[in-house]
Amino acid sequence: MSLYSATFYTSDLDYLFSDMRYIEFMLKAESALIEAQAVHGLVPVSASHQIQVVCDRIENIDVEKIKKEIKLSGN
Repeated sequence: MSLYSATFYTSDLDYLFSDMRYIEFMLKAESALIEAQAVHGLVPVSASHQIQVVCDRIENIDVEKIKKEIKLSGN
């Protein structure tokens, strides 16, 4: 549930604004960035492919663990 869910949309849309969805979009951005870097020769294409494979594995993300570790890191 997000901060504005009760005000601007129904609970059916909670997933779109969830922590998991936020992380999913961050990983999509990272995947696109590494692909662009590979296209321009800034990183090896093989490394780009490996990173993109990892970014596509959203089901392996433990949101609760990330939340705990963010507190530990001071971010």
